[in-house]
Amino acid sequence: MLATLEKILMPLQAESANYLATTYFHRGYEVSLTEIGKLSLFDRVIVGNGMEGTTLFGVHKEAKVFIQNGDNETQSRTLKYSEMVQEKAAKQIIESHEALKEIKSKREILAEMGESALKNGKGPAAIQIASQVACLGHLSDIFKSAQEGFDATLKVLQSGTCYEKLMKWMKP
Repeated sequence: MLATLEKILMPLQAESANYLATTYFHRGYEVSLTEIGKLSLFDRVIVGNGMEGTTLFGVHKEAKVFIQNGDNETQSRTLKYSEMVQEKAAKQIIESHEALKEIKSKREILAEMGESALKNGKGPAAIQIASQVACLGHLSDIFKSAQEGFDATLKVLQSGTCYEKLMKWMKP
């Protein structure tokens, strides 16, 4: 919860709207986090169950998220990829999740998978990146649907633009 509270201090602010997406692990924290969200300067706070302090909402099971818009009533939404995206995309998301579980968690392997995803949109990491962007983008009203976000993200990943911009940003 500390990582989330640090985020709520809002060290970075956008010129337009500011969103906080985070997760909690222990039941009941969602109430505290959405109440804190009402008092924060964020335009929208999105809280889901998962590994605490991340922004990753589960793809392997149905997930519940709580959305706080200003001081309005907290909304509860259920995320289920099989209902959020088309059947083909849902199958890709589940298959990539299963494939990632079989891969050894070594830095080198994870770096190669991430690099491949950013360079050409290939591999299970690309699908997982696209699914998370789709979910967060849809919950933040950036995309009209999760499917639109999934397709747009894959297109950008396949173009190699993400990798090029990251490398440019990392150069001194």
